[in-house]
Amino acid sequence: MALFKHLFALIVRFIYFGLFCLNGVFIWSKMEKKILPAAAMEKILKKAGATRVSIDAKEALKDVLEDIAEEIGEKAVRLAKHSGRKTVKGKDIKLAAR
Repeated sequence: MALFKHLFALIVRFIYFGLFCLNGVFIWSKMEKKILPAAAMEKILKKAGATRVSIDAKEALKDVLEDIAEEIGEKAVRLAKHSGRKTVKGKDIKLAAR
């Protein structure tokens, strides 16, 4: 029974955080928790000239920026690996963002 509880808790954590096992390889799904705060999105929009910002606008900007940042990050990791490094550097980010 204890093994079942432990296994169930592990499965719940994997599903919650978007971690799945495919042929013995763990991969992260796109369902993982978003990381940019909504307050930062409001600051960006207000700095751009908005007087008021809706919750929907904050969420939409957050989703778009996180998707773009993820794509840039993936490209930067590939550039670092191509250069024979494990560490992603600022130059990798700048080159990936082009």
